[in-house]
Amino acid sequence: MAWPSKYSAEFRSDAIALWRASAGRRTFKDVAADLNVNPETLRTWVRDADGRPVAAGASQDTEAELVRLRAENARLAKAEKEWQLEREILRRAAAYLWEALSSFKKVVHDLVEMTGLSTNVLADTYGFGKGKVATWQNAKREAPNIPPLRFVEVLIKEAQERANLQDGAAAVFLRQYGELLELYCSRAKPHNVHHRMLADFQNTLLIRKLNNATNAALEQIAALTEELETLRDDRDGEREQRIALQQQIDSLGSQNQNRAAEKRTALAKRDQVRAALAPYEHDQLPVPVREQPRAEQRFAYEPPPRARCRAARPAAL
Repeated sequence: MAWPSKYSAEFRSDAIALWRASAGRRTFKDVAADLNVNPETLRTWVRDADGRPVAAGASQDTEAELVRLRAENARLAKAEKEWQLEREILRRAAAYLWEALSSFKKVVHDLVEMTGLSTNVLADTYGFGKGKVATWQNAKREAPNIPPLRFVEVLIKEAQERANLQDGAAAVFLRQYGELLELYCSRAKPHNVHHRMLADFQNTLLIRKLNNATNAALEQIAALTEELETLRDDRDGEREQRIALQQQIDSLGSQNQNRAAEKRTALAKRDQVRAALAPYEHDQLPVPVREQPRAEQRFAYEPPPRARCRAARPAAL
C-alpha cells in the first residue's frame, strides 16, 4: 500500500507550473531547491503530468534540448495557424477582387448594348483594337483586361448621347472604375499597366477639378469686376471698397495662375501615361497575359516546412 504524499495536489501543480515557466532556463535541481523538494520528486511530477518519462540520469543539456524542441514545436504551430489565417484572408480578398471585376465588366457590357454600337464600330470610330474592345467587356480571372480610361469616357459619352445615360449613373460608373483600379494596384505584385491606368485616372480627375475651380474663379472675377465698374465716385467709402474688390480680383487671378501651372503638370503626366498605354489599346503589341497567382502564394512570410507552398508567379494584367 502506497504511502500518501505529504505534498498536496495544489502544491504539486504549482511546482510543475514553476518548472514549465522556466522554459529550460533552470534545471530540476534549481527549481526543486526553491521549493525545498527532492529534484527527482519534481522530475516525477513533471513526468506524470506530461504523460511521458523523463530519464533519471538526463543531463542538463538533454533537458534544455527538450525544452528547445517544445518551444520550436509551439513556434511552428503558431506559424502554421498564422499562415492558415493569411491564406483565408487572401482567399477572401481574391473573391472580392473577382466580384468587383465581374460587376464592373457587366456594367461595361450593358453600356455597350445601350449604345447600340458594335465592337467593330467602337473600335474603328475611336481607334481601339477590335479584339481589345471585346475583351474589355468580358471578365476572366486569369486576364482581367481592364479597359483604359479613354474607352470608359467614350462609353459614357456614347451612352449619354444615344441612350440618355444620366450624369449620376455616369459618375457612379466612373467611381467604380477608379475603385477597381485601386484594388488591382493594391495587390502584392500589381501590373505596371494597372499603375499607368490609375495614374491616368487620377490625373484626369485632377485636371477636371482644376478646370471647375478655374471656371468658378472666373465667374467670381467677372462679378467683382462688374461691381467695381459701378464704383466710380471718388468718395472715401467707395475708394476703400474699390481697393478691397481689386484685391479680391487679384487674389483670384493669382490662384488661377497656380491652377494653370498645376494643370500643365497634370496634362504632361497624363500625356506621358497615355502614350505608354497606347500599345495596350490596340491589338498589335499586346501586353503578355500572365497567370494570376493563387491566394496562398501571395503573402510575404515563409510558412512552416511542411506547409510551404510554391513561389508566387507574376500577377496577371
